[in-house]
Amino acid sequence: MGKKGPTKKALRRQKQILSSKAYAQRAHAKRRMKKRHQVEISREGLEQMVTAIQRAALFPDHAKFHDSPSNRVSRWHVRYEGKWYPVVYDNKRKTIVTVLPTNAFGAPPEL
Repeated sequence: MGKKGPTKKALRRQKQILSSKAYAQRAHAKRRMKKRHQVEISREGLEQMVTAIQRAALFPDHAKFHDSPSNRVSRWHVRYEGKWYPVVYDNKRKTIVTVLPTNAFGAPPEL
């Protein structure tokens, strides 16, 4: 008997996930975090940042809204592991698009 691998449907779904815009945005954000801030961030870390943005009204000490240059994206300062990072958030896909340099749109908020 031969080994059974993933089904065609499972392989197709995996390909869709790996080629999705949301996947590309997450990968880009991870690369920019490492390049601009020398911080390795996992997918779970990015999800923590997304959660902070989505709950900013309840927990304003974790995320601060800066502006919304378009209907699809908005710019935020998000606290991660005790430090503030400027990020661009995709409202449609609910992902961090990129992590910007420290003073990209002003000084980080002071609490």
